[in-house]
Amino acid sequence: MSSNIPSWVQLCVTLAPAAAWVVFASPIPTIQQISRDKAVGGLPLLPYSSMCTNCYVWIVYGVLKSEVAIVRANVVGLVLGAYYFYVFREHCPANAA
Repeated sequence: MSSNIPSWVQLCVTLAPAAAWVVFASPIPTIQQISRDKAVGGLPLLPYSSMCTNCYVWIVYGVLKSEVAIVRANVVGLVLGAYYFYVFREHCPANAA
């Protein structure tokens, strides 16, 4: 990075992807519970499908703007979102979703 960028901005550049990864990992306990119970109960599919869509849109934006940090952070989210979506659909009743 350029030396004229304030240190707090450089800190944000480092912490933002890490914070995104923490947010993307937050559904892990719920997905583990779904896997253990082999049922989704009354949980909606929307958060997981939204995560996939959101990350895909940000990846496209990052590619168009040539911003590797945006792409890198959201690829992790897309992979996790796709996994969450898959686990949810595997344990969802056939007529529910």
